[in-house]
Amino acid sequence: MKKHIPVLLKDTVDYLVKSGTGKYFDATLGFGGHTAEILSRLDSRSVLVGTDKDDDAIKHCRESFKDESRLKIYKAAF
Repeated sequence: MKKHIPVLLKDTVDYLVKSGTGKYFDATLGFGGHTAEILSRLDSRSVLVGTDKDDDAIKHCRESFKDESRLKIYKAAF
């Protein structure tokens, strides 16, 4: 698999995550670059919902984040 490098990772997540607690939505889950960074900033009470329409991306993220209870992954187009 080709390695994906998230674009504007720090700037994007700095703008989005203002508190370590909350409910967040990642409408372009992709291969989880932004998702991993968002999760690293959230506490155990938070929830992150991620969606993508690409079956390979969903499969990759379900495996990569299989132990992550704060993340809910759905196949959907934003």
